[in-house]
Amino acid sequence: MNLQIKKLIDTKQYKEAKLLGIQMLSESPDNEDIKIGLIRTYIMLNEYENAMLLIKDMQLKDINNPNPYFYEAIISNFQGNFKNSILLLKIALNKGYDSYMVFKNMSIVYGNMNNHKKAFSFLEKIAEHYPNDLYSRERMVDIARQQGQFGKALTILDEIIFNFPTNEKAHELKGKILSAVGKKEDAISFCNRSLKTFPNNVVLNCILIEYLSQNNNHKGAIDEIDKLISKNENIDYLILKGEILSDTDNYEQAHSCFLHAYSTSENYKRQKIGYYLMLIEYGNKNFVSAKKYAEDIIKVSALNPFYTSAMMILPACSEMLKEPDYKDKYKAMIKYYDEEFNGDIREVFIYKALAYAKIGDLDKVDEIIEDIEVNYDLNDVIALLRYIIAKTCEDTTKTQEYKNIVLEKYPNYKELIDIMEVNS
Repeated sequence: MNLQIKKLIDTKQYKEAKLLGIQMLSESPDNEDIKIGLIRTYIMLNEYENAMLLIKDMQLKDINNPNPYFYEAIISNFQGNFKNSILLLKIALNKGYDSYMVFKNMSIVYGNMNNHKKAFSFLEKIAEHYPNDLYSRERMVDIARQQGQFGKALTILDEIIFNFPTNEKAHELKGKILSAVGKKEDAISFCNRSLKTFPNNVVLNCILIEYLSQNNNHKGAIDEIDKLISKNENIDYLILKGEILSDTDNYEQAHSCFLHAYSTSENYKRQKIGYYLMLIEYGNKNFVSAKKYAEDIIKVSALNPFYTSAMMILPACSEMLKEPDYKDKYKAMIKYYDEEFNGDIREVFIYKALAYAKIGDLDKVDEIIEDIEVNYDLNDVIALLRYIIAKTCEDTTKTQEYKNIVLEKYPNYKELIDIMEVNS
């Protein structure tokens, strides 16, 4: 690839790379390095048709040239045509394209097809043929984690740490996995050792602070975070501090902490902080603010993990603000669970029942309960739905009875109960 174009691509100056590539190609129309640079630029700009014109031109001039097949495979992958991408990568490999890049992209395409076994096998080939390659091992760890194969992930991480002792990401991942699988003592010991090499690592420091908080040493945890924040005001430290303050019912301080973090965050972390602010504002009955945070979360994507909570809070705020269309928002919530949601069946039953109760259709709630009783073993959901019915009917005695049952037997529903208590 032309080095001038590559430099612009590497710094994400794609429009500049495009202009330069077109100019250079007009002066040297047969220069393949310029064509490849321009093809890569077009791909980054999603201008696939322009890229394909250059690719087809290269194929016509030399049918044995592996480059056009490789880049057409990249385009096919981006367009979701995974089988064609695999076929083209095989052709590129047979025609002499670099095996490392072919295997790497094979693993990416199979990963996009959710064929993790195949993806893993190509990463193993890279690791076998390129023993010093780090990318393949890191991706193998990612796949093993996604598949819940934490033992395999830890084995690969140990290999990475042994061969690449200064790889900070590997230390982070091992600490996170040890913590996630409940190996508390191993996690603490490992994080403490790793922090001698990486004293400023945010992930490792957060793991140790979380253990302090779990041991009810909330003050010690906050003190440690404040020390770290004084050196590095990292968003993750602010989020963790806000979470600990919320867990200890220090909502005013938590709100201040989250608000400060929200102003400087972006993407996923902004959604996470917005979620906490939404709950705090709702709990404080600041429904205008809570509604704003809910709307911001919903705008982003239905795939973000805070979307469903926002879908519940939004109509609840609208109802409390006495907006005339609040029932329409509950109906939108029902539609979402009927047509789009793909997750825990408990969540479907609970939130649909809640929405039906709020629009006054208790017969539908009864139908959901009957469905659960006949087809599912979900006594926790039934207890919660009976609480929702009693709450909606303003039956004080029954409301308190089912609330006590739910909180005693199924404390994981406390957040939802708290929202219902506010929304009354």
